[in-house]
Amino acid sequence: MRLFKSIYEKPQPSKDGGLIYLFCEGQNTEPSYFNYFKRKSTNLNLYIVPFPSDGNNSHLGLFKYCVEIIDKDESDYDPKTDLIWLCIDTDDKMDDVEKLKETIQKSGHQINLAQSNRSFEVWLYYHFFEETPEDNVDNWKKHLNDCIPGGFDFRNHPKNAEQAIQNAKKNYSTNERNQPETHCTNIFELVELILSRLKK
Repeated sequence: MRLFKSIYEKPQPSKDGGLIYLFCEGQNTEPSYFNYFKRKSTNLNLYIVPFPSDGNNSHLGLFKYCVEIIDKDESDYDPKTDLIWLCIDTDDKMDDVEKLKETIQKSGHQINLAQSNRSFEVWLYYHFFEETPEDNVDNWKKHLNDCIPGGFDFRNHPKNAEQAIQNAKKNYSTNERNQPETHCTNIFELVELILSRLKK
């Protein structure tokens, strides 16, 4: 049995492109969101890997977990066709993100970062709102629940992803470290890729 089969039923590559490996810091929110797109088509080559609950819950911990999996002999990862994404939050840890970027570069692996400042909920926010919040938000989960009656519905609200892409792009900017400014996220790059595969 292949290693990936023991965690999640992994699709086979198709003529439309290789697999997208998505490693998430969160165990629930991010997988719940991206699984919406997997349910849209069984042919979407998206493999979602949540961080284990007993793992080293850090940016570097997620990277090490990712490399440990794709470097396994039983892994079907093909660097010529497959893509790797890490979905991370800033959480006032820009120094840690810097170390992560340096570690990825030294590793020789081609790994993309989907980063939100401060949390994944920033991306969910743009499914409904065109502008950034007027005030700084400390607790994004609470803010999202306050803004959206009933909270974000992962079974339905991801259908607004194209609008979220437009809103997040319009408000996106980076700081001197080339990281997303507060209330910004580049997750739209990953979701654009996923939607383009779905359209195929």
